[in-house]
Parts: sequence; C-alpha cells; structure tokens
Amino acid sequence: MDAPGEDLKLYTGGCECGAVQVALKSKPLNDIEIKEDNCSICVRNGFIGVYPHQSLVTLVGKDQTQDYKFGRGFNGSPFCRICGVHCFGNLYGPPEEVLARLPEAKQDFVRKQLEVQPLNIRVLDGVEWDRVDIKWKNEGTEGYVLED
Repeated sequence: MDAPGEDLKLYTGGCECGAVQVALKSKPLNDIEIKEDNCSICVRNGFIGVYPHQSLVTLVGKDQTQDYKFGRGFNGSPFCRICGVHCFGNLYGPPEEVLARLPEAKQDFVRKQLEVQPLNIRVLDGVEWDRVDIKWKNEGTEGYVLED
C-alpha cells in the first residue's frame, strides 16, 4: 500500500462510457503489487487489482454504479449502470457485531483492510502492460484435494 507523500504518479481512467472515472496516485505500477485471481466474480469482471489506501484514490460517478454484493456481503462489485464496466470494488467487511467478537488484533487488521480502495487496473489509461508484474492467486483451493 502506498503512503501519502511518496513520489507518486497520477493514473486516470474509467468505464467505457465515461460515467465512472477513477484517479489513482501511486508509485509506478511496475513497482507495486498487482493481483489477479480466479474467483468467479473477478474472472467475469476482468478484474486485475491494485489495493491503495482510500486517500490515494478519487472516484467520480459512484452514483452511476450498481453494487452487486455476493456471498456474505462483505464485498461489493459495482458496475457502471450505463456500460457495465467494473472499475473498482467496495469493501464492507463483517457486521460490527461480528467484528466485535474477534480478538483485538484481528479487529485492527480488518479495520486496516477496510481503508483500502480496490481498483481494476484494466480501466486505467497508459498502463505499460509489458512492465507490470501481476501476481496470480488460485482462490478457494487451499486444502482442496481431488480423490483419485
């Protein structure tokens, strides 16, 4: 996660129709962690993510999105109501009553994670795709064994 005040570059982009726009202040993308996984929603949305602090992200046109919550509703997958492009993610986390039952260290971890603003770098202009290092994660398969 980038810290405010570092030598940052401005990346801008948005959805196909322009109703949703994003701006990211970040180190060059080839210097930060970029993640892609095979969870069904990310695959369907073509999401390749960066996870900066919210203070480094500006979102315009959030009111032009429809948020699809899935699973337990801890995350949302908003898409443009006009063109359907998925530019960013929403993090909600567990309900406060669930969070309150966790050990304090885990509560702190969850709250820190909720300060992140997931962004889909596919919607950013000027990405040097041959220079970025995308980390691949096989989601949901830990501990899963196929029987012969």
